[in-house]
Amino acid sequence: MLVKAAEMALLIGLVLTYSGPPRREFDAEQWRTAGGRAMSAEDLQWLRQEMVEDLLARRQLDGLSTDEVRELLGAPDWEGPRPHSPGSSWTYFLGGGRSLMSFDSEWLTIEYDTTEHVTAAVVHRG
Repeated sequence: MLVKAAEMALLIGLVLTYSGPPRREFDAEQWRTAGGRAMSAEDLQWLRQEMVEDLLARRQLDGLSTDEVRELLGAPDWEGPRPHSPGSSWTYFLGGGRSLMSFDSEWLTIEYDTTEHVTAAVVHRG
């Protein structure tokens, strides 16, 4: 009985610590396709999440204009004013939470200054 409890605890621990999809090299065409929902639900679930870390690590968005970002990533899922500061922000849906037991979503938010150039890009989980 003690062995079964230990096995169950290990299994639960693995499920709860699952970190989601592997990293994938950023590909602008695949990113835009995922945004258009032209892929199967299974592929869409992780595609942008797999690429966003590479996109941010390579700092490909730094200083780009809104036109350049739209060309690279496609139309955002949401755009509007930046809260509490001048400029605007765009948001791209990445997918559901990375944990197997998660009900959260992930989003990439890109902030622009008043000259419409990227000042920050952050992944929000929650």
